Amino acid sequence: MVYRILSVIDSLTGIFMLVPESIPVQILTASSLYLIAKGLLFSLQGDKISILDFLAGVYMIFVILNFSNIIISIFFAIFLIQKILWCFK
Repeated sequence: MVYRILSVIDSLTGIFMLVPESIPVQILTASSLYLIAKGLLFSLQGDKISILDFLAGVYMIFVILNFSNIIISIFFAIFLIQKILWCFK
C-alpha cells in the first residue's frame, strides 16, 4: 500500500517536472524535497536505483531556478512516471 502511494507521488512529480511553469513553486519545492529525502533514505538502505530519485530531486531545484534542460527533464520524468506501471500490475 505504501509503495503504491509513493509511486503515485513519484508519477505526479514526474509530470510536474515536464510542466513546471504550471505548478506553484511551493509544490515544486515540496516535490524536490520529497525526492531528495526518499532518495537518501532508500539509498542508505542499499537501494542503488534510489540514487536517481535523489538526483531527480536535486535536478528539480535547478528546474525551479529555471536552469533546466528538456532532455534531462524528459529522462527524469519518464523514470518517475514509469514507477506507477510497476505498482499497479
